[in-house]
Amino acid sequence: MAKKSIEEEREIVESVTLLIEAVIRLPILERHKRGVISGMLWELTQIRGKYTTRYRSRAALEPRGAKLQHEHVFTRKDLTDRILANPERAREILGSAVACVVTVDEHRQLAAIDRTVPGVRGWERYERAGIEVLDTDLTPPAPRRTHTASESGD
Repeated sequence: MAKKSIEEEREIVESVTLLIEAVIRLPILERHKRGVISGMLWELTQIRGKYTTRYRSRAALEPRGAKLQHEHVFTRKDLTDRILANPERAREILGSAVACVVTVDEHRQLAAIDRTVPGVRGWERYERAGIEVLDTDLTPPAPRRTHTASESGD
């Protein structure tokens, strides 16, 4: 997959956002709305490729051949639920549609956090699991800044 320009990324984000805003207003079954929203969340989080996302764990960047997992920082279900509950905030909520590539072992750690610490969402899951996330937009990749209130998903 060829690297997209920032302008191409913005066009995709805007197109997906407009589609979701349109779908949530349609008089169709909720399960169909959920299906479209979920699919478009995949589209957003894979703009740069499934395993070439902006955010990656330090372990995922190491060249030792670990199996990788495309993780939604905020789960698609969480984002979809929030969009349908607050359709007027869809555009804002879509700002939380971010992916982070981790190793399969780190994915298991995140799943354990989800099971044992209900209510923990977003980047806080990574912090609790002790997973160092790097921002690959920085040269060289550097640790992601600590999450802010706007990234908490509220």
